[in-house]
Amino acid sequence: MFPVICLTVCQSAAVLAFLAGRIAPGGFHAVMAFLAGLGAVLAVWRHWTVTAEVCAVCTAVHAWRWWSRGGGDGIRRRLKCWARRFEGTRRASPSHA
Repeated sequence: MFPVICLTVCQSAAVLAFLAGRIAPGGFHAVMAFLAGLGAVLAVWRHWTVTAEVCAVCTAVHAWRWWSRGGGDGIRRRLKCWARRFEGTRRASPSHA
């Protein structure tokens, strides 16, 4: 039960810091996605299925909001760089004449 209390306190602190203007929205969503993900793992470990589902949804929503509001710009740049290096090979089926 102690880890659940710690996660709840950390999430409450993140909400209060966001409301007080101490962290930006991107940072808030990143922290909340991370903490909700930890909560989902903890809930799965404790066999709390409904709590695990709620935490998984919260993780997805906060991660999407972080990603769509510019939080993943560095990751996007690296993915585009890797995609530029990729060269597809055209493969045609053998033609038997």
